[in-house]
Amino acid sequence: MQRTFVRIATMRILDLAVGDVVNREPDARSGWFVVEDIRRLPSGEINVTNAASKGSVMGAPHDIVGVQVAKNVEQSGA
Repeated sequence: MQRTFVRIATMRILDLAVGDVVNREPDARSGWFVVEDIRRLPSGEINVTNAASKGSVMGAPHDIVGVQVAKNVEQSGA
């Protein structure tokens, strides 16, 4: 059987990529969303959203956000 364990890492907004699961608050238990669009605004800030634009994070390139890092682990039955 395979299980997925999730760790929360912190990352700069500048380093996010499409497909990352993010939240403005790394310790949050809800409000996470999958990054589907990253735009640099004329002001220099970066806007990160999902397709429905219901989830979003905006900030300076070096602002820190939480990112879920998933790891699949094989577990043998006992």
